[in-house]
Amino acid sequence: MFLFALVDIIGGLILISSFVSIFKILLFYFGWIIFVKGAWTLFNSFRTHFYFDYLGLIDVICGATMLLLFFGWSLSFLWFFGILILIKGIWSILNAM
Repeated sequence: MFLFALVDIIGGLILISSFVSIFKILLFYFGWIIFVKGAWTLFNSFRTHFYFDYLGLIDVICGATMLLLFFGWSLSFLWFFGILILIKGIWSILNAM
């Protein structure tokens, strides 16, 4: 749980500072990891008939946002998703303690 929270925090910081060119390759790798983590969480939640897993949905949205930024899509509000996953990562660390 702690490792996944660290991935969320690092991914959020990368997404917030996505305009820095050195983080472009990290956008791809962390975007892929976060997207797969969220998709796996959603799959297991739906399998157990729990349809309100907002944490997995946040991961999928933020992972997809990071991948879109890597491939050149840029919108003015995408930094909001970085803040969202950063808050989720901090909450997960505090929850894991």
